[in-house]
Amino acid sequence: MSFDVAIVGGGMVGATLGVALAPLNLRVAIIEAIPHNAAAQPSFDERTTALSNGSRRILETMGVWPALSALATPIAKIHVSEQGRFGFARIDAAEQGLSAMGYVVANRDLGSALWSRLSKNSVNVRRISSEVIAGSV
Repeated sequence: MSFDVAIVGGGMVGATLGVALAPLNLRVAIIEAIPHNAAAQPSFDERTTALSNGSRRILETMGVWPALSALATPIAKIHVSEQGRFGFARIDAAEQGLSAMGYVVANRDLGSALWSRLSKNSVNVRRISSEVIAGSV
């Protein structure tokens, strides 16, 4: 098979790129050794990611945000300071006329939403076992 774009790694960045490229009518392949929903997948574990409003808008444009919106925790206030230093900054979403400054999302939920969107598009996923990868190095 031949592809216009081959993305090596189906973690957060690779899956997001795959979703972003899907509407361009390119032949896209994502090469990943570990299934996105496997407990061993290091990108989509129980850690969380803070998304800015700009990132939320991008995910919304790509059709991913609807699957995440109910799972995301809004960031209402931000406090920035450095212990032992003078000064600080406080930012309040309501004062800025925003419903949230951003959102916190579990990486596992983000991965599930991205891969769900990928499965609806014509992105080809190739799983390569770790033995094949180790043997080719």
